[in-house]
Amino acid sequence: MAQTLISTQDVMDFGNLDNDALKPRIASLLASVFAAAEQDCLRKFSSDTFTEYFDADGSQNSYLVANPPMTALVSVTDDVQYSARSIDTSTNVLFYTEQKEEGLVQLYKNEGRFSGGVAGVRIIYTGGWTATTMPAELKEAICQEVLFRLNVRAVGVKQENADGAGTTYATERGFAKEVADTLLRYRAWWKGIG
Repeated sequence: MAQTLISTQDVMDFGNLDNDALKPRIASLLASVFAAAEQDCLRKFSSDTFTEYFDADGSQNSYLVANPPMTALVSVTDDVQYSARSIDTSTNVLFYTEQKEEGLVQLYKNEGRFSGGVAGVRIIYTGGWTATTMPAELKEAICQEVLFRLNVRAVGVKQENADGAGTTYATERGFAKEVADTLLRYRAWWKGIG
């Protein structure tokens, strides 16, 4: 799904810019920054339906999906390669606000553990945000990074001489430091484990 969470006008409004000649450059930067932010966070931000596979060794009763928050849990299948046992998501998977926000798919009631196997668990769900549900701080961070790259360097200043002739910008992982710090809060950190 194409990025529709933040518009060029959102960035212009955030930066108090009224020069329409900047719009094509901002649109290009926005697409680049948005893609880089998703890559840095190991996840997609835009709401979509995702299919994820997980390895199981017979001891797990839960998994974290990569693109929370979950808005719908379409299906959970155990032992995909052999029995392809469908788990009743309406009664045997916890789906309260906490689980939705975290992206936690946890077995409940009649289900104890997933059977096991390489890519043995398949979870299909709808996750991510819409333009109205995207966290304000994440939207702001992406707008800040676009403006930073546009050379309206409101964030990222590490050191500046009194005459403005020499400025050093604090960056981390290819983003202004403040933006990088915000992105860490939305990273699917568990995808980098193992």
